[in-house]
Amino acid sequence: MDSSTGPGTDSAATSSPAMSRESFLGDLAAVLGVETQELTGGSDLIDCGLDSIGTMRLVDQWQGRGIDVRFFDLVDDSTVDGWWHVLEAKMTATT
Repeated sequence: MDSSTGPGTDSAATSSPAMSRESFLGDLAAVLGVETQELTGGSDLIDCGLDSIGTMRLVDQWQGRGIDVRFFDLVDDSTVDGWWHVLEAKMTATT
């Protein structure tokens, strides 16, 4: 039973994603200096003030959580939902 609850087990990896949408929104809000409620799925992150340095900070954070995301993965769609879809796909690919 102990082996099923330890770090790095298959059950731990599949039962919880590396990052929740709530955590993702919190990360974005912190970098943008806004409240999470101010961000909607259609919010354009560039229009909200996100620059390349902020993007790299976020990418570094997410890579630290084990998500294999790169800067160029996020350039096609700069909306909150666009980024979330990319991150979901990356998290699914690693589980």
